[in-house]
Amino acid sequence: PTDEVGPQEQEEYERAMTELGDILYSNEKTSEALVEMIDPEDKIGSTVKAVLSLVTSMDDKINMDEGVIYNITMEAADRLIDLAESAGKKFNEKEIEQVALAAWEGMMIAYDDEAEGNLQEDYDYVAEGMSDVEKRQAETKYQELSNG
Repeated sequence: PTDEVGPQEQEEYERAMTELGDILYSNEKTSEALVEMIDPEDKIGSTVKAVLSLVTSMDDKINMDEGVIYNITMEAADRLIDLAESAGKKFNEKEIEQVALAAWEGMMIAYDDEAEGNLQEDYDYVAEGMSDVEKRQAETKYQELSNG
């Protein structure tokens, strides 16, 4: 991957963001169903399942590029947590980080046949689209996983 996103990938990302917005904000039944998937007894696991379900469904519909999928997964996790919190389901910072990391890993496993061998390369590619705060959080989690 290059340091700059090409016009085709940017266009695909924007198309995916539009689709994500349509699913989460235009269709109340769908967004409610996704929020209802979040079980307070298994907040992290159930949220990750909802995120993966959402992104997989989007990919089935619009066939996203692998690099776009990883970035959309992070966006989907953030937005789904926001919706869940507005529905009264609370997440602390550690839970939000765990959801993001687990969702990211889940998509890597689902879409990269050689995920285990290329984690750092995949992370570096995904990190290009992250804010500095997101990078620090993900790097901390990545190091914990790599070492433990």
